[in-house]
Amino acid sequence: MRAPIRSMTKRERAIALATLTIALAACLYVFAIEPLVLEWQDARARARAAEQELAQLRLLVENRTAIEREYLRLKDAVTTGSSEQELQVALFNEVSRLASECGLELSTIRPLAVTNEAGFSRCGIELQIHCEHHEFVNLLHRMQDRQHLLHIDHISLAVGPGKPPITVTMKASKLAMVKPASQRG
Repeated sequence: MRAPIRSMTKRERAIALATLTIALAACLYVFAIEPLVLEWQDARARARAAEQELAQLRLLVENRTAIEREYLRLKDAVTTGSSEQELQVALFNEVSRLASECGLELSTIRPLAVTNEAGFSRCGIELQIHCEHHEFVNLLHRMQDRQHLLHIDHISLAVGPGKPPITVTMKASKLAMVKPASQRG
């Protein structure tokens, strides 16, 4: 084996040594350095993600009482039913009952299309009321009560000379959730 190396010229030995050095460096990089660097970068990315998650969890813990209070407030406002039709009927009944409690009579009420929104359904209705201004303001306040939380999507008012002077056409909606009867409670 030594004979072929000795028979090589100085230049050939330098080229062979350079080639061997480059091949060893490439193998070292491919099989040792690059996997270590990739592992280190992956570990850093996981650590950053864990730090962000920890910061979010810390924020949730710090605001736990406010979150619980808001959850309890909103929990009662979401209607549940076993179908979209049941949810629409519940919304009709709720708005009719609310209007009668405010001393109002609905002239027309009709359903709007149910839309999906972040895991919930949004049931809507369009209604028309003839009323006095103070009765209408009372109805708006009551729609925002904890147990109702109705969202007013559109209001148009027409004021006339008759009694009652205001004709209100309103589109309102409410978050609802379709759940089988076994899951409600």
